[in-house]
Amino acid sequence: MKCLIINGSPKKNGNTNRVLDAFRTNFDGDVEEINPFSINGKGIQSCLDCGGCTRQKGCVINDDFNKLIKDDYDILLIASPIYMSNLPGPMINIVNRFNFIYNNKNVLHSSFDFKHKKGVLILLGGGSACKKLMGDSNQSNAIKQSMYIFSKLNAEVAKENTIVYLETDAHPVENNYLLLEQVKDIACSLNKENFFIEER
Repeated sequence: MKCLIINGSPKKNGNTNRVLDAFRTNFDGDVEEINPFSINGKGIQSCLDCGGCTRQKGCVINDDFNKLIKDDYDILLIASPIYMSNLPGPMINIVNRFNFIYNNKNVLHSSFDFKHKKGVLILLGGGSACKKLMGDSNQSNAIKQSMYIFSKLNAEVAKENTIVYLETDAHPVENNYLLLEQVKDIACSLNKENFFIEER
């Protein structure tokens, strides 16, 4: 059993990583992590509209996006802060990189069929400066963007595997024991699932 984590935070010791610590500690399977910000790796660039995916299958940019489409994991966990009611910019890069699927299908007549997997979504926010952009909603865009990523990778996200916590300014994650217990419960429930790697 393998979980691929997309860590959408540039902060090593921020709220997102505190949540992920609670997950990693309680999850029994293998864990691989990518960070679109390229903190310790290649990161994930934006689509360049280079046309490479009209000439060969997949995306020609050599970065951590390839770990997403390798499709060798059973669980996809997206954990991210919310910036101005959206996912951070490097997370949006993931969204526009799926452009390769359209070009592969319509130009090369080659499809990408991702295996079914479990999804886990953890979104964290605290500010209210974006209300002029989004009205009273501080989360809907980030949720929709995350769900788009899950849908493209064929990951099903159950309600019980979804956390949206918007009080990090007033109550940081490290002091929120109920939230950390909820993350622990998600990890432990996934430990009880039966997964297998499909033949590719």
